[in-house]
Amino acid sequence: MPSLPTFYRLACQQAVSFPGRTAIVYRDQRLSFADICDRANRIANVLKAEGVREGDRVLWLGQNANRVLELFLACSRLGAGLCVANWRQSVAELAFVIRDIDARVIFWQQEEVGDVTVEARTAADSDAMWIRHDGDDAESYEGRIAAAAAEAGEEAGTDSINRPLLILYSAAFGGRPNGAQLSDVGLFLQMLTHTSALGIGRDNVGLVSTPMFHIVAWLDLLPTFMMGGKVAIARRTEAQALCELIHREKIVTGRLHPPIAARIAEYNADRRFDLSSFRSSLDIPGWKEMTGSGPEIGGTGQTEVAGPIVLHALGGSTPFSGRIAPFAEARVVNPDGTDAPPGKLGELWIRGASAGLGYWNRPELNAERMRGDWWRTTDLARRDADGTISFAGPMLQMVKTGGENVYPAEVEAAIKSHPAITAAAIIGTPDPIWSQIVTGIVALAPDAHLTLETLRAYLKDRIAGYKIPRALHIVQKMPMKGLVPDYAALDARFGGGNYPGQARKA
Repeated sequence: MPSLPTFYRLACQQAVSFPGRTAIVYRDQRLSFADICDRANRIANVLKAEGVREGDRVLWLGQNANRVLELFLACSRLGAGLCVANWRQSVAELAFVIRDIDARVIFWQQEEVGDVTVEARTAADSDAMWIRHDGDDAESYEGRIAAAAAEAGEEAGTDSINRPLLILYSAAFGGRPNGAQLSDVGLFLQMLTHTSALGIGRDNVGLVSTPMFHIVAWLDLLPTFMMGGKVAIARRTEAQALCELIHREKIVTGRLHPPIAARIAEYNADRRFDLSSFRSSLDIPGWKEMTGSGPEIGGTGQTEVAGPIVLHALGGSTPFSGRIAPFAEARVVNPDGTDAPPGKLGELWIRGASAGLGYWNRPELNAERMRGDWWRTTDLARRDADGTISFAGPMLQMVKTGGENVYPAEVEAAIKSHPAITAAAIIGTPDPIWSQIVTGIVALAPDAHLTLETLRAYLKDRIAGYKIPRALHIVQKMPMKGLVPDYAALDARFGGGNYPGQARKA
């Protein structure tokens, strides 16, 4: 029976269809579709020489770059999985991922993030092959590509399209992060859906500025790239660099979080950069006047199901509502496993090609999250009589700050390791730019003293910076609800709120 083509095969077809057409812009490089296919083949041959086989894993420790796409295509050819790790993490967090993913080859970056990466490598005691991607010697990524064979080698079996191709670690609910596994075919179907929802054709110019350890970056990259358009990859989200990139390349599509758009609006207040080509649905003063209007992709989803899968573009009354993508099924389920009636809250379950692979190396958690072939999202939702699904918020405690998900359990564990602290809780307090800021509430040991500054300094090397509290309150006794902090009481006392979908009020 014929199988769907892999991303590798589709990319090589684009190299035949548009050989000289610019596919990727990254820093001072302009790479054609033929260049990308050639480089993907070469790095695949490098990986194969290092022993990478079907089912193995390759790890990327660095910022956005064209090389991430090349490795993605190489892994698609070999039937391996590419894990793109959060470079913003602390030494301890990165070391955990290095040990957990057990990659055969690790690509790392020296510029800006090298010190943390080197420390994490030592802490993890990894025996993987480490290759620096931003070097220029013979053992670097570029050096190895130059020396590698250009021939397209043997491909993985046809069943590889259903194996994990991309592995992205989700936020650390339960105290540790988990690597969500996404298949070639699942990502392909998501790509097609977002291509249609955004109206992307071969003349599109797309922006990838969201870190590529987030699924939305791939939903910015793959539709434009696979349609034969041009993708500009930003190494990181800096207002000046993004203004220059949008202005120079006449970029049309791409996702920017509100805080970044607000920074750009301030930086470009004199309109020295023309951003009118960029289509955006963000209603931010200054920003909306300097950009064009664009579709609101909206809806709800999660990394574990390859991103937004209930899409506002298919009909919905709010940005957090919509209808299920045409390649998947959804249920809203009562605690007893029956379907919730229209208008009533329940847990959102998803079934389809983009769901069901679960987490890498987490059999117990996967067993908990799967019900047959249905994936339990642990998100609350309601289905209305007209068929639309509205996201109400996570069942698990979560703070969302500047587009990042922060699960209190992880941060609370780090805070409670401080010798002066006897109890800790994390809430989100509303913020006009960040949506929420992480706010800590702690109880102290007798005669102990603590300031926000000393706590932040203590946590600096333990958790990522965006997870560290920006505000701190000290209480004599932590209010509890069973074995966990009484978050509702803490919200009421310290002004918590603005949670995604206002789940705690649902």
